[in-house]
Amino acid sequence: MVAGGHAIDGPGYLFEPTVVSGLAQDDEMVQDEVFAEMPHGGFKHSGYGKDLSMYSFEDYTRVKHVKSYIGP
Repeated sequence: MVAGGHAIDGPGYLFEPTVVSGLAQDDEMVQDEVFAEMPHGGFKHSGYGKDLSMYSFEDYTRVKHVKSYIGP
């Protein structure tokens, strides 16, 4: 563990953001979600497939309009 990994005070079982290094491809932390299960969208347990579809782009995208004057 490089940084973080400590429990956050308060209700629930929350930990601060954690950085882990030195893992091999076959380590459990690479192969499985060991910190927390995070189903994404869907109903009941069907949200898993949403991350692998075009619908997930809406959730991971934040639209930002930038206006710039490029005239003379």
